[in-house]
Amino acid sequence: MTASAVTLWFNPRCSKRRGADELLRAAGVDLTTVHYLDEPPSRDEIVHVLGLLGLDDPRALMRHGEPEHADIPADASYDDLVSALATHPALIERPVVIRGDSAVIARPPELLLVLLDEGRAQRSGCDIASTTTVTASTNAGSTSSDTSTP
Repeated sequence: MTASAVTLWFNPRCSKRRGADELLRAAGVDLTTVHYLDEPPSRDEIVHVLGLLGLDDPRALMRHGEPEHADIPADASYDDLVSALATHPALIERPVVIRGDSAVIARPPELLLVLLDEGRAQRSGCDIASTTTVTASTNAGSTSSDTSTP
């Protein structure tokens, strides 16, 4: 994967996926799409993406409204949760956008913009952490981006 390459784990029926796809294509990135229901990620891939997302709890990557979620015990271990995600990919929250050593769950889709900004910063040598802040209010469904010069 090149520095500008992006992988999108998606479900074609997901409206958030459509928004993410539109943003990525408009940015002209090298995009690889993975329909994770047809091509489920392996346990190792799930663990890797959890690390890229900075998540210690696989539940943060889970769709809680799926019927399979009801079968997961409240005290399930990390390994049991990863196994559930690998066995039942419908449990994976979507869309997941992966670029280099970073990933986001793009809900709302605008959250992926930080990955695009990181790619631009890496190419230009900027410290993205000091130049871009993206905040999302999932309850209100709005996203704002504040870009400032340090």
